[in-house]
Amino acid sequence: MLQLNEPIDPEELLISRNKEEHIEELIPLAVIESIPKLDIFEINAVFRRKRQVPPNPQININLNFGLPPGVDPSALPQNFQQVLQQLLNQLAQAIPQIVQQEIARQSPVVGIEGRPYGGKWKEKTDQSA
Repeated sequence: MLQLNEPIDPEELLISRNKEEHIEELIPLAVIESIPKLDIFEINAVFRRKRQVPPNPQININLNFGLPPGVDPSALPQNFQQVLQQLLNQLAQAIPQIVQQEIARQSPVVGIEGRPYGGKWKEKTDQSA
């Protein structure tokens, strides 16, 4: 019930899942057992890597994207312009994620933060225990 032989290792959880943040749900924390019933106190916990962001992170995004000199964009076929616009939109959506990944890469991990939330008692029966 309490899984005392299976301790939670936040660092291992984050490394094995290759995540910056992990949520562990329904962690049994306490048990009250009597003849008529069994009550378990369960919590959820979020584990997050704490990083030391450098004062001046270096982020370079090279986007050499353009038409050759002398090509008039309005002279291009309409479907080509639509494809080009879709590519630019995809690129605009990808840039924030690229920046976040680069900042995380340059920021060393200085610890792991854990925060419990949502604890509550639950009555368990023979079927749900």
